[in-house]
Amino acid sequence: MFIIRLNLLLVVVPLCAHLEGRTWTTTSGSKSEGELFEVVGDRIGLRIRGREYHFSIGRFIPADQAYVKQWMQTPRCGACSGTLGTRSVKAGKASYHTACFRCMVTRRNFGPGDRFRKDDWGGMVHVDHFSATGVCGTCSRIFPKRSAIKEQFFADGRITCGPCLKDGIFKLDLLHQVDKRIWPSLMEAGFDKPRGELELLLVDRGTLTREASKINASGNLRGLTLTKYKVVKGGNNPRTTFNHR
Repeated sequence: MFIIRLNLLLVVVPLCAHLEGRTWTTTSGSKSEGELFEVVGDRIGLRIRGREYHFSIGRFIPADQAYVKQWMQTPRCGACSGTLGTRSVKAGKASYHTACFRCMVTRRNFGPGDRFRKDDWGGMVHVDHFSATGVCGTCSRIFPKRSAIKEQFFADGRITCGPCLKDGIFKLDLLHQVDKRIWPSLMEAGFDKPRGELELLLVDRGTLTREASKINASGNLRGLTLTKYKVVKGGNNPRTTFNHR
């Protein structure tokens, strides 16, 4: 998240363009419908069934890789990633649709000299109204507090954005639904479901921190997957077993 001061305002594109969905095919032949919204180095961001995933571009067939290169050459809005027209609002190194270039709290467009904060998800808020927003402890997304629900604010002071709250599991009786919810999307995106014992644990922040220290992980930890596996070769029963924690 960073602060930008706007010195020049050029007008205008009246409407935001929507991202275009397409069928993506992995080199193994798996297909999924998704919208490309981000390219960072050799990794791309795809929005699949309303959730955001990141993959290596080398995971996909040449036709998809060519599409990514073409997508990168098209001027795009710094907020919504939609295609820009010939005229746009420019601030710093990014350009925006006029409808996108506004404070999320007041919903008013920024003007010359305005200072605002921007997150990695395209969200923008005037510095004078930043206190009216929350910053997700998981993904650092900025969101207006007035549009949040009480479940987004935890007793230990942490807060979460709507998308991360939707993805999170906070009740023991919901853990069994994890398989049903995440594996169809992951398998559609080309992941193979592991065979063997799969153990799901609902843990608190203290447990995450302790487990993270064992593998030298740090930061805003959403969860950890620690995998032990054993490969048995030869004989009448060659196999691989997994134990996930």
